[in-house]
Amino acid sequence: MRIALSGVQGSGKSTLAGKLVELLPNWSHYGESTRSVKAMNLPINEAGTDTTQLVIANKHIDNLFSCYNSESDSYNMVTDRCLLDVLAYTKRFMERGLISEWVHDYICHLAFHYMKEYDIIFIAQLEFALEDDGVRSTSEEFLDDIQNKFNILTKNWDTDRLYDEGDSGEYPKLIYLTGTVEERLETILKEVK
Repeated sequence: MRIALSGVQGSGKSTLAGKLVELLPNWSHYGESTRSVKAMNLPINEAGTDTTQLVIANKHIDNLFSCYNSESDSYNMVTDRCLLDVLAYTKRFMERGLISEWVHDYICHLAFHYMKEYDIIFIAQLEFALEDDGVRSTSEEFLDDIQNKFNILTKNWDTDRLYDEGDSGEYPKLIYLTGTVEERLETILKEVK
C-alpha cells in the first residue's frame, strides 16, 4: 500500500510522518523534499521556479517506485507530501507567472499519470499555530492561496477528473485529517492496518 501525507505547510505532516516511522516500522518512509531542495540552493515557498518544481516533482516520482528496491519485506510506503502537493503549488506559481507553461503542463501530466499509484492520500488540515522554522513560509496570504488550490483540486475528487484528457483508472482515496496528532494517527492506522 502506498500512502501520502498531503496538505499546506505547517499542517503537521512531518510530525505525523515521524510518528509513523515508529508505528509502521516495516514500511518504507520518504521525507518531504522541500528542505533538501533548499539545501541545493534552489528557491522555495513563494519564490518557486521551474527548476524547483521539476526537482520536487521528480523526487516524488522516485519515491513512488523506490519502495520496490527497499530492504523492506513489503511494498508498503508512506511519504511526506506527494504529487498532489506539487500540483497545488505549481498551479499557484503558474497563476503568478513564476513558472513556464511547459513546466506546468509537464507536472499536470505527471500527476495525471502517477497520482493513481497512491492508494490513499491523507490531507492534513491546518489547525495548529504555524511555527517559523526558517524554512516554511509564514505568509498567511501564501498559505491561504495554497489551501485554496488544494480545495479546488480535491473538491469533486470522486466525480471530476483533474485534467481534460481521457482518464482511466481510479484516483486514490482522499481522507482529511483533523484533530490532535493522536486522533490523526488513529485515522491513518485504522485505514492501513
